[in-house]
Amino acid sequence: MPTALEVFRMPKSVSVMGRSSSLTNSFVNGIIPARFPTEQDVAEALQILGLQPSDLRCAYCGDRATEWDHFRPLVDRQEPTGYISEIENLVPACGKCNQSKGNSEWRLWMLGTAKLCPRSRQISDLDERVERLARFEQWRSPTRLQIAELVGEKLWTAYRANWRRLLDSLRESQRLAHEVRKQLHSVIELKPSALFSPSGRRRYATSHHEAMTSEERAILVSRVQAWSAKPDLNVHKIIAIVVNAGGSINHHMLVAAAIRRLGSGNVRGAIASLLTSRGNAYGRVLTRDGDVTSIHPELDSEVRAHAWRDASLLAD
Repeated sequence: MPTALEVFRMPKSVSVMGRSSSLTNSFVNGIIPARFPTEQDVAEALQILGLQPSDLRCAYCGDRATEWDHFRPLVDRQEPTGYISEIENLVPACGKCNQSKGNSEWRLWMLGTAKLCPRSRQISDLDERVERLARFEQWRSPTRLQIAELVGEKLWTAYRANWRRLLDSLRESQRLAHEVRKQLHSVIELKPSALFSPSGRRRYATSHHEAMTSEERAILVSRVQAWSAKPDLNVHKIIAIVVNAGGSINHHMLVAAAIRRLGSGNVRGAIASLLTSRGNAYGRVLTRDGDVTSIHPELDSEVRAHAWRDASLLAD
């Protein structure tokens, strides 16, 4: 029988920058047009997906559908893709799949390793579902807008500038949050044991709670300068993903994006090596707080002083 302490679970820490993706999505969703379908349109789409209106199921996994998901993402690397809300770009989905998929490309996500994706959940008819969705993808050509051209460069630049100001404000708030939390831990004399669960596993990422020494920072500044000049390095591409996401990104989305950029090698190991300075690791350029991975606040200004370009990103 478990003890009282063993059944206790501390709520996950909330990151200020953890809201950056929601903010970006809101800025894009707030301008995207919506074209309502006819009954025949919806019936045809459901037929291709092998679904029934009387028992609507998730097109990705087969659970009961609770919403309609944008099949092709509206946002990619913090930029609007130009796709809109219309039946050609909407499929029934459950909350688990919609949350897990995020802005990922549907096939890579379904067949990948993201938490709660169909393959991770071992959906039995996965191949059949992929085939149906592939047919849906070819069903009709979706609308794809060239937004800047349609609204004019002046208006679009002003809109993006406002969006960037809010992201910068979040980033500064995250930096201050680190400082406030550090001081609060010091004031209440939080013991190291408070950072561990009953099983002995750390509750929080080491990089978030341990201050960076001047020696460690000097070493990492030197490494960052060297890595930034070599876009073919895997470490450059991983950092580029985080930087291009605004400085913070959902950890599972980071892993999925890195797998697409780097291939199927030890991507998780490479990311983990950027979260610690122990052993032969790259060093603590990144920090993880719950499900959010960010540029380490003590290296943020140095990282952003350089250009991070992913060759595969530019080739998309």
